[in-house]
Amino acid sequence: MAKLLPYPYEMPLSEAFQANDIKFAFLNLTKDGDFQMVHSWVKCREYFNELLMKNHHPEFKYQAAYGFNYKHEEFPLDLSATRIAVKFITNKQKQIFMNNLSWIHAIEAQNNVDPCKVHDIDETVVVLIASKLWIQKCLLTNIFTLMVKLAALDISTHTKNTLNTIIIKDRVPSEIEYVQIVTVPVFNNILGNCSTIAEVPSKYVDGACELRQSSIVHAFSGIIHFNRCVNERTPDPAIADFIARIKSFFNPKPAVEFIKSTA
Repeated sequence: MAKLLPYPYEMPLSEAFQANDIKFAFLNLTKDGDFQMVHSWVKCREYFNELLMKNHHPEFKYQAAYGFNYKHEEFPLDLSATRIAVKFITNKQKQIFMNNLSWIHAIEAQNNVDPCKVHDIDETVVVLIASKLWIQKCLLTNIFTLMVKLAALDISTHTKNTLNTIIIKDRVPSEIEYVQIVTVPVFNNILGNCSTIAEVPSKYVDGACELRQSSIVHAFSGIIHFNRCVNERTPDPAIADFIARIKSFFNPKPAVEFIKSTA
C-alpha cells in the first residue's frame, strides 16, 4: 500500500476560518510508488495559484504569502497529472465524499477526461489522481478543489433551492456561498466547459498577459474574481484578454445540470 510522505518543513500558515476546513496537499509520486507532499497541509486553496505559477513559469518571482513558504527547488511539482491528498474533517465526511465521487466523475466525463482514481490512506485521508487538465490553469485548480469540497458536502443530494440547508459549525460553508454568487446555472455551465477553458490561450496559467506579483496571483486568480471581471464589476487589465475569451462560458444555459435546479 502506497504511503503518504509528510512535507519535512514547517509552514507558519495564516489562514482564515473555514467551516468546511478540509485540507489539501499537492503530491509527487516517488520512485518507490509512495506519495510525497510538496508542501504542508493547507485549507486555503489560493496558495495553489502561486504553486502553479512557479512550476509552469520558473521566471515567476515567488514570494511566500501568508506563511506558504514553498521550496520549489527541492520540491518541483510533477505536472504530468493532478495528484492531491485530501484530509477530511471526519471519517463520516470522507464516506460522504466517496458516495459523491460519481458526481465528480460525471463532470470529468463531460470534459472528456478519465475519472479520478482514489487511493485510501487512512480514516480521514485519501489521495486523488486525476487528469492534468485540472492543473493547466489556476482557475481549473480552483474549480477542481471546489468540486472536492462540494462532494464532501453531499452535493449530489441537493438542488439549487436546498443549498442553504447545508450547515457546518452553524454556518453555510464558503464554497456554497461561492456557488450562489456565481449562480447555480452559470456554475453548471463552467463545470461542463473546463476542457475548453484549458485550451483558451493565455501567456501565464493565472490567465494574465504579464507576470503579476505573488500577492496578486494569490488573491485574484480564482472563480470569484473571474466572475466579477466577467460581470465588469472589477476590471482587471492583466487578465482582460483571457476574460474576453472565457466570458461565453459564464452564462446560465448549461448543457448539463450537475447541481439540479429542482428535485
